[in-house]
Amino acid sequence: MRADTENRRTNYFLGRGIKVKINDLSAFAEVIENIFVDQDYVAKQVGELSNYNMRKSLGLSKRVITSSVLKVDDLVRSYLTGQIVTPTPERFMNALLKGDYEFYKPGDEPLIFPIYQVDSTIKQSPLIHLRILVYLHDLFRGTSDDAERYASVSSLFAYFDVMSISEVALQRAVAALLSAGLVQPYDLSKKGYSDDQRIAITESGLIHLELAIYNPVFFEQMALTTRVTDPDAAQKIKEAYTAKVPLNQRLENVRSLFCKFLTSEDMQHCKVPEGAEFHAQAEIAFELARRWQSSSASVNEMLQLPEVAAEGVRGIVEQFDYARGFGFVDIPSLKDRAFLHASTIERSDAGDICDGDDIICDIARNNKGLAVSKIVEVSRAESPAFRSVVIKILEERGYGFVHIEETGIDAFFHFHLLSSRQRSELYEGQELLVEVKTDKQGKSQVRRVIG
Repeated sequence: MRADTENRRTNYFLGRGIKVKINDLSAFAEVIENIFVDQDYVAKQVGELSNYNMRKSLGLSKRVITSSVLKVDDLVRSYLTGQIVTPTPERFMNALLKGDYEFYKPGDEPLIFPIYQVDSTIKQSPLIHLRILVYLHDLFRGTSDDAERYASVSSLFAYFDVMSISEVALQRAVAALLSAGLVQPYDLSKKGYSDDQRIAITESGLIHLELAIYNPVFFEQMALTTRVTDPDAAQKIKEAYTAKVPLNQRLENVRSLFCKFLTSEDMQHCKVPEGAEFHAQAEIAFELARRWQSSSASVNEMLQLPEVAAEGVRGIVEQFDYARGFGFVDIPSLKDRAFLHASTIERSDAGDICDGDDIICDIARNNKGLAVSKIVEVSRAESPAFRSVVIKILEERGYGFVHIEETGIDAFFHFHLLSSRQRSELYEGQELLVEVKTDKQGKSQVRRVIG
């Protein structure tokens, strides 16, 4: 037994040339197990990125352990002292993304998909992969029937055609997602893309969707390594990262600038129509801006209005978020949408502005696009008021449903209708007085929460 133990001894050299003998491999294995099994966030992300494939999970685990970010010294120190040193989520994600490099390197680890990278030969939104995953995610969440989670490629064409996304852009994006394992075909024997496939989001697609929107390390690494097609935006991101300010501030600025690039490009190549079925799509750019753009910087930029674009034009309020203090207005005559800030409403003495309201307004243009500079007149959309009961709250998706007892129908409502206080106090079973409208698809939707 002793001879066997001696044969299993492994020598490790720490950074300064100190030789350490690990005599008990099982004890050292416990240190590794603590990181990759006992820590829920680590086990979850490794498992989902690999679609719970054991071989691929082990490959990702090896990538983390050998990364210079997660130092072997710390693992050995944990073994020697008996005090388990677990990596923070931030450090773990850095190790997972960077591997042996200083930055994430697209293509180095096939299980980590550069989700904002697009084909440079096609005009398309850098959010196209995200939009496809959101569409499939809604199917995934909306049914317990496995077969109903699969969408035909032709149905994707029809859905995204309304959003001005071309077939060729969609084909290449779906092909990339299939190749990376973020979506899978219903018929697993079919390898690669074809127009007659049905596809569904995978565990890897779900975790990529979460990381792309909510994880700061993932977002900043995408910002630093994604090919940015706008030279000015690319230069600003580079200058922000090399600026002589603390690292945290540099990374915050990088995330903010990259977010502005993504949402600006998306507005040029994608138009999200009204309707409950498009609410999740409408929220993507909003959520990215809320998470990563410096609110004061973004609002200040949108309020700098040096150039008058149009006066006295008709606009239709698409969305106005009272908690965040801004929204967007569709301008039919300009075939575009314009940013609307709460200060413009207040300055114009326009009162409460709600989704669906017709307004007459002046439009100005700045380097970020169109913005409403003045509201001249408001025509309130007339909607009946009903007493209702909140029957479902989908916190992570930003919306819910109320039941209208008088009509016996359920109506969709979005959180952007609520103030911050109203959102924090919202609960299922709560009674609300609401105005209800019918959208273009004939579905009932809450237009305004009265009280």
